Amino acid sequence: MQQTVDLHMRNSMGSSFSWDGTLSSDEFHVAAIALSERWREINPTSPPWTWIPSPTLPWGAPKKADGYLSLESVYHLNPKEEHYSEGSCIGEEEPLDDATLVQSYNQESHVYDFHILYSASYRVPVLYFRGYRCDGQPMVLEDIENDLPSISSKQMKEFKWAFITQEEHPYLNRPWFTLHPCGTSDWMKLLFDGGTPLNGDAVIQKYLSSWLSVVGQVIGLRIPLEMLSVVGCISSLLTSAMEQHKVFSLSDVSLHSSKKDCWLIIHGKVYDVTKFLEEHPGGEDVLIDAAGKGDATDAFEEVGHSSTATSMMNSYLIGVLAGSDSGYVGGSLETKEEKTVLEKRNPSASTSFLDFLMPLLIIGIAFAAWYFYYYNKDNKS
Repeated sequence: MQQTVDLHMRNSMGSSFSWDGTLSSDEFHVAAIALSERWREINPTSPPWTWIPSPTLPWGAPKKADGYLSLESVYHLNPKEEHYSEGSCIGEEEPLDDATLVQSYNQESHVYDFHILYSASYRVPVLYFRGYRCDGQPMVLEDIENDLPSISSKQMKEFKWAFITQEEHPYLNRPWFTLHPCGTSDWMKLLFDGGTPLNGDAVIQKYLSSWLSVVGQVIGLRIPLEMLSVVGCISSLLTSAMEQHKVFSLSDVSLHSSKKDCWLIIHGKVYDVTKFLEEHPGGEDVLIDAAGKGDATDAFEEVGHSSTATSMMNSYLIGVLAGSDSGYVGGSLETKEEKTVLEKRNPSASTSFLDFLMPLLIIGIAFAAWYFYYYNKDNKS
């Protein structure tokens, strides 16, 4: 399968891959077909992800890329009785048939339908889902909350509709629940930036399986570990995520203001500049003095720094300051002007969503690392 990568995924020279974490509608279609085919290959006995094309409209034929992925009739046991098995989706891995499933689970089981649609505004996939009881009665948000993994349920109690919303399904014209796509491009970029460089076509092929491996954990939809196409970058991503997502208090940072241990706070981010002291053009005393005063943002801005110097600061980033609004994981150091633009885009929602997804991402990566360790160990013995 060949696909021409959009220009937004390459630099001006067209020679090296650079990416903002988004997809075009055509790229989404390619990624969707890749996920569907890979899913069937790995799970021939499981319900498939199926591409549903957009219905033909009176005023013209739909584009090839118009449509969505569908996975339906996935059973979920009552949380108190639920037992996940390796390689499963939700509930039992290989039920004999639907009738047996309903009879065995009685009214304690719930049924879910999942659709993956493309958001033209965010340029990323969006997960739509609905749940209903075996008698056909639709589930409300409170019912779905009880089915969520414990970490998601805890976040839901605090933020409620901040992450799961309900809106009209674009193709079915019925209300479905959705997982809000805010912040998706940020962590997808982080996901692929962490490992071996990939060309644009490779990213497209792996995009949805990688995306689903993270998003699925929010609502308890598991995908087989063989689908984790980003295993090659797991180690560096885990390190990057854990280091850059650390939150420090002002008192924590104040303990690091010496020549042997020097931390700075700039724009709400915490930098360990100890190794940079001797290289600093203005001398080490300037940095040590700034570290002792707490927030060094004003001092940093007053002097003025080149874009190269600003970019170099990212290599010293170790976390964010508690209570600040600069929780952009893997983000760059913003100038005051750039910060104003970001604030106009409501960064708090993106940051909150990253705060929510990052623990899930780390848990998923840790589990995958555990699995591959023991899988390889058993094969060698």
